Amino acid sequence: MDDEKLISALKRRKKYALQSCISKYQKNVALTVEAAAGTLLSREDKEEIVADVFIALWQSAEQINDQTYLSIKPYLCRIARNKTRNALRRQGARRSLSLPLEEDLIVSTGEELSEGLIRQELQDTLKELILSLDQESQSCFIKYYYYQLPIRMIAEETGISEPAVKVKLFRSRKRMRKLLEERGIFCENYKDILL
Repeated sequence: MDDEKLISALKRRKKYALQSCISKYQKNVALTVEAAAGTLLSREDKEEIVADVFIALWQSAEQINDQTYLSIKPYLCRIARNKTRNALRRQGARRSLSLPLEEDLIVSTGEELSEGLIRQELQDTLKELILSLDQESQSCFIKYYYYQLPIRMIAEETGISEPAVKVKLFRSRKRMRKLLEERGIFCENYKDILL
């Protein structure tokens, strides 16, 4: 079932639509929560947030603007990020520096640890590169890739034309790819992590 029909069925309070959303997007929501929380929340807290996201979807289904959201995925990811941030605020956690506890390192297998270190290194590098973009490009890049807003909405929010947003995204991707390759990071090798 495509997302347009899913949104319509959710608005009509069809339970099969919610079940379909869960089976289709649970992994994406879990990855979004994981990316936003890192090691600052327990596995149980993260699982609870994932469940809360779908509860919030069900409760707010009638309010989904189907002009803004052609796909339900960005809507769910936005809810997931917001719920994770709220959980972190309630916990008083700070995301700036988070080191895993020594016990967590002991339980991790070498493969998990290695993958985690690579992922963290890539995230840090990408963050550094995004911050090196000019303010307008940075804003467009974050709104498009992190918040998954449509180009039309980014243009409205930033006050620049849609073609200009597309050009900024293209140039930002090109610049970041070049800088990553200069550091020996080739996007083809890390598609599963970078996407």
